[in-house]
Amino acid sequence: NLEFGNTNKAYKITFKTNIKEEEKDREGWALYHNTAYLDSDGENQKQSGASVSVQRPKSLEKTSSEFNKEDRSVEWEVRANFNEKLLAKDTEIVDKFTFTIGDKEVDGVFKVTEDDIEILQVDRFKSDGSVAAKSNANDLFDITIDGNKVTYKLKEETNKAFIIKYKTKAKEGAYITKDGTISNTVGIDGKIATSSQGVIQQVGVKNNSGINYKDKTIDWTIVVNADKQDLLKFVLIDDFSGSGQNLVEDSIKVEPAIDKEKINLNPDGIPEGEGFEINFGDITDTYTITYQTKFTYDFGDV
Repeated sequence: NLEFGNTNKAYKITFKTNIKEEEKDREGWALYHNTAYLDSDGENQKQSGASVSVQRPKSLEKTSSEFNKEDRSVEWEVRANFNEKLLAKDTEIVDKFTFTIGDKEVDGVFKVTEDDIEILQVDRFKSDGSVAAKSNANDLFDITIDGNKVTYKLKEETNKAFIIKYKTKAKEGAYITKDGTISNTVGIDGKIATSSQGVIQQVGVKNNSGINYKDKTIDWTIVVNADKQDLLKFVLIDDFSGSGQNLVEDSIKVEPAIDKEKINLNPDGIPEGEGFEINFGDITDTYTITYQTKFTYDFGDV
């Protein structure tokens, strides 16, 4: 209450209100109303009100980058406590990732190391809710890594918002031979957020540049070991038997060049001219194989 005594002056009063602690759990748009009352002896009470809509931030969000084919990694970002709720000492942020191929969970492929973890504290927000200033906050947490689970444990009470950035990388010697999905779930104070990203295998990728209907040929390209892993006794078999195609003679090219003796045009189990085999041996480099096939199906006039 403000008391002005006896006066005939006009006054302009400005003030700020803080969001109550229990209100910080609300997310999305919220409407807040405020009413002012004027009481004067011998006069009827006067009142006037106003409302404001406020978009409350999410308490927890998770995003990810695209799969980096070169270093076989995905970058993740967690935005925690952006509602600036008071967090007790020993509060835990628990982050767990899984890698699946089809509907099967595959263990032992990806890892997280503490060197790849960066925690930033939000020191100040702009009026539009975006981050204005931040500082390193790794020392505010005890970080524990247990396989595919990372736990961040607060060392002291705080109401600050945090941004956690880290990478999941494929382990040395872990081969990703089929496309899959890496999913990540993070939880804090009963809130859960998830994100996922596709993982593309780089052992061997095959595509074509289109069909030449006039000459009835198809140009093919195979890229092997695009992520430059240590592949031991690596053998590539390309079998297109029964597809109506025959290999065009002398069309196979390999870059970087390899000994022609490593190319077998008559591998066991494949009809002549309908496939080939290349015995690369031990490799650490990326190789590109191009070749041409001639198709025998009659597509009619195109």
